[in-house]
Amino acid sequence: MSMFVLFAVREAMFQSVDDVAQRVAALVDAKPMNRMGDEKGGYCTFQSSTGEHIEVVAGVWSDEDGDYPREPDFPNWPYLLYLNNTHAQSAWLKALEGDGAQFKKMRTDVVSS
Repeated sequence: MSMFVLFAVREAMFQSVDDVAQRVAALVDAKPMNRMGDEKGGYCTFQSSTGEHIEVVAGVWSDEDGDYPREPDFPNWPYLLYLNNTHAQSAWLKALEGDGAQFKKMRTDVVSS
């Protein structure tokens, strides 16, 4: 079974997606693969050798028409972290769950293989 987990990033010490990415890099001991700033607030991705994938994104992005939450069910979080293709014993999942001061688990979806 594969899991997809959404974490909200607590904003106290983060001013940008890059700030969040630096924290994630230290926590999961991995280097970012892609970083991009764009009109949707930017993003940063990480990939593990086991196929796990992390994407850090701005939780709300703006365009000329207004502000849009990336996750309508969680509109008040400035940054979100998606951990995709993970499993219950994942070191990345355990590291993120263990840093409750910065990351709050919001949703877990389990997909049968």
